[in-house]
Amino acid sequence: MAAAGGPDLGALFGAVDSDRSGQVSWKELQAALSSGGYTMFSQRTARLLVRLFDSDRSGQIGFSEFTQLWGYLSAWSGHFQAHDTDRS
Repeated sequence: MAAAGGPDLGALFGAVDSDRSGQVSWKELQAALSSGGYTMFSQRTARLLVRLFDSDRSGQIGFSEFTQLWGYLSAWSGHFQAHDTDRS
């Protein structure tokens, strides 16, 4: 369900979960972030993000973990944009 003005995280999770396993691997996350308008995310960064948000230690992230990751990335992006006054 989409928050007011926000993305539909269920649909977004479904798009990232390319193998339809109900879990997102670091490879799926790397592909999604790299195609989502961000600079290419390295394998190391994608693995780190999965480890940081993988609360059940499955090696992948489920939907609830994905929503936490999305919140983190959205907050980080907002802070960065607020300080990037010249938009460089």
